[in-house]
Amino acid sequence: MPFAVTLRMDARGEAVLARLGAALPGWVTPQLGYPPHITLLRGEDEVEPDFARAMAAAQVGAVDLAFAGFGIFPGPPAILFLAPVVTSALLALHAALADALPADALHPHVRPGAWVPHATLAEGAVDASAALAAWPMPGAGPVRARGVALELVRFPPPVVRARRELPAG
Repeated sequence: MPFAVTLRMDARGEAVLARLGAALPGWVTPQLGYPPHITLLRGEDEVEPDFARAMAAAQVGAVDLAFAGFGIFPGPPAILFLAPVVTSALLALHAALADALPADALHPHVRPGAWVPHATLAEGAVDASAALAAWPMPGAGPVRARGVALELVRFPPPVVRARRELPAG
């Protein structure tokens, strides 16, 4: 079964992303049974101990996030996502985890240089115009959130195997 290390957001950020997702056909949170998040790493069964060690050892703190755009992975199934502004702090968090692992432990989509940070909103019946209509306050700028914890998750269905709170800083 696949494993992932995810970046969980503060309650306010998760609530805003959930509200945006709930306005869309194909909203994934109810399907997944797991809150909005950014997947940092992904691999198969044998990587669980390595992912757990990397997650525990990474010298990283909480990360400020600003979701400023939408994107579509064409699929199938098509996936509509909210894209955070890629900052040095977000890249450093990803690198701190990925660099602690052999490259072949990582799914090709999450390897450094190929990773596209995103929070999936909807899958399948992707409607970009509905996403734009659901945006919280048109013209108000990005949706702000804070990445506050790392979770090691086995899926499907999602089972949190470890959680690490990220210190403020």
